[in-house]
Amino acid sequence: MSTHLDSVRKYYADNCELLRYLREKQETSFEAWTEGSLAKIIVLAGASAIEVELSGVVRNFVSSVDGNCPRVCALVETKAISRQYHTWFNWKEEKANPFYSMFGDSFKKAIDSHKKVNDAFANAEKQFLRLGV
Repeated sequence: MSTHLDSVRKYYADNCELLRYLREKQETSFEAWTEGSLAKIIVLAGASAIEVELSGVVRNFVSSVDGNCPRVCALVETKAISRQYHTWFNWKEEKANPFYSMFGDSFKKAIDSHKKVNDAFANAEKQFLRLGV
């Protein structure tokens, strides 16, 4: 499990404790403010953690395929990973096809087939893409 996602989970758990404490002390206004802020922060922190994880997956993939060529790894880091994450997906139309296509048409077709038979995967993709809207 990821350190970044673990941090988000810990932050959430700590703030749930804070909310319980505020309810117990009947600090209604502060509780409402904390609850509203927590939702926004968790979404942003979760999205950031996913970006770090997914960028790492791409980085590791390239390194495993062509780890003997640091120039290729540097090219991918510079032109495909660094400050490029937002371009990997079609956030407005909530589509992940641009990302899947980066790995070739056969991979994209395999993912499309997988989504047709795996509702959990298709739903997870849909929920993920809503983060960017």
